[in-house]
Amino acid sequence: TLEYTSQCMGYMRVALMTKRVVNADMCRQFKAMEPAIWSGKSRVKVYAVDAAYGGDRCVGGFVEFGETIDGKIRVQCARPNIIPISVKDAQLPEDQIAAYVKMNCEAESIPPDKMFHDATGRGSLGTALARIWSAETNPIDFGGKPTKRPVSLDIFVKDMATHQRRLARCDEYYSKFVTELWFSIRYLIEAGQMCGLPTEVMDELCMREWKKVGLGGIERIQIETKEDMKKRAGRSPDLADWLAIAIEGCRRNGLQ
Repeated sequence: TLEYTSQCMGYMRVALMTKRVVNADMCRQFKAMEPAIWSGKSRVKVYAVDAAYGGDRCVGGFVEFGETIDGKIRVQCARPNIIPISVKDAQLPEDQIAAYVKMNCEAESIPPDKMFHDATGRGSLGTALARIWSAETNPIDFGGKPTKRPVSLDIFVKDMATHQRRLARCDEYYSKFVTELWFSIRYLIEAGQMCGLPTEVMDELCMREWKKVGLGGIERIQIETKEDMKKRAGRSPDLADWLAIAIEGCRRNGLQ
């Protein structure tokens, strides 16, 4: 990593100067694109929607997690779909999305409480889902604060109050919740727990940069804003945002 070569070995690696949340070498090294081989035990399916109402792509699809034959818990990605929205349709865009999601989830036997959607800014999709399908779906606000969950099960800090070693919390590690969502994908890949990652989703994950910012005298990780990424890369990371929502849904359903 950039931190190891600069702080421990004492030199800068030019190839690591541009900090990306995920890179293709990482995905290949940890076999993130290979299919999962399940153990036969029950699995959990989670559906996610990165909503858009014109301009950006509206992305929907599911992932599932469970135990593989080596006893490890892994997440398998199904290829996401672009949800069609027609301006000629008499239905509101939110209603079109809700109807599509209901049809997909029922086809995959995914209950409403396992469905997660982007609620940043325009929160009307939740109302449409409640009217057309169910009020038990789960909104995800990208603009919120990081949670107090552990970053991962192997990143530790020294507690300043107790002087004891403990797991680092996300609110100590990240500046914003959206950063927590994206880095959860990175750590899932590095743990060898990601399977079936579609190439087009990986490409978008590899596009987003991050930096360290000072908050209250403490450095925290922050990914670049979607607006800045659009200006630099020329497109919105809709597929990657979809996966971030899906992995958050898995974490809320017990994935570690």
